[in-house]
Amino acid sequence: MRIIHKGFIGVIIIFMIGCVKEVCIPKDKNNSLSIAFRYLIDPQGENLFKSSVNTISVLLFDTQGIYINTYKKTVASLAESDYIMDFPTSVVGEYNILVLGDTDEKHYTIGTESTDELIPDTSHISDLRISVKHDNNIISRKLGNFFISKTKTVLVDGIGHKTVIVDLVKYTKNIHLTINGLGHLSHFTPYFVSRNGIYKADNSISETASDIKYNPHKITIITKGIVGQHISQISTLRIMQDHKIPLIAEYDNGDKVDIIGEHELISLIKLSPKYKTQSDFDNESEFRIVLNYDNNVLVNIIINEWDHVIIKPEVS
Repeated sequence: MRIIHKGFIGVIIIFMIGCVKEVCIPKDKNNSLSIAFRYLIDPQGENLFKSSVNTISVLLFDTQGIYINTYKKTVASLAESDYIMDFPTSVVGEYNILVLGDTDEKHYTIGTESTDELIPDTSHISDLRISVKHDNNIISRKLGNFFISKTKTVLVDGIGHKTVIVDLVKYTKNIHLTINGLGHLSHFTPYFVSRNGIYKADNSISETASDIKYNPHKITIITKGIVGQHISQISTLRIMQDHKIPLIAEYDNGDKVDIIGEHELISLIKLSPKYKTQSDFDNESEFRIVLNYDNNVLVNIIINEWDHVIIKPEVS
């Protein structure tokens, strides 16, 4: 009879578990950590996570900020009732996590200033950069959704089951721009420029971000003589409440005209009592802007149903 030493069996068991140097927690709901996801436009409102997000990526860093790995899940695979995911590791310790929603590689790069990807055991959370892909600093397409959380520190301690809640914010915005009464509508393209294309782990915009020109990805023109209605769909990233963004019309001959004159987009949006803080801007995914002109003079602007009189026409 062949005798197998007990110590050898112990080595096999440890090898199968995969934790020789670390302390491991059994993977069960009574002794583990879970992540619950939320996407709230109104802090007191409904969780829109399931209806808005298709995939999630959990970027895992150790307590020193060193990148470990990225764990992806489809929202459809999560528990429908609570949108909960098991924490990616059962190894006891403190971790930093950053969660991204959608943010697919067709539109975005998740890496550092010097690499197009994060390198396990090498990249540091402070070097993380999430960048939008562009063509020579020009974007003329509809961007894929980009959701992001704040960096969160979590503890896996092996003492009972815990759930951490991660809130996502949507950084992709749709600008629905309607221009009424301005002449030669078929001969210009509206655009704006913003420095908002690279993000760090703390959600701030990188100092190395360049100006990006956002062109419409769709234009509809309804003419009535030389005037009419010009409707543009422009896809952009985070709108920063402390930036200044002129709205420019570029004509076929190359001429460029600021179509809101001495005004700029952010200051006009902030005339509405709804938009006073950066959170107010972040919680809005669509800005419907209507510019009304009379004899090529801007007379009023409507932003998400808020009507602002720019110039009062003279009454004869």
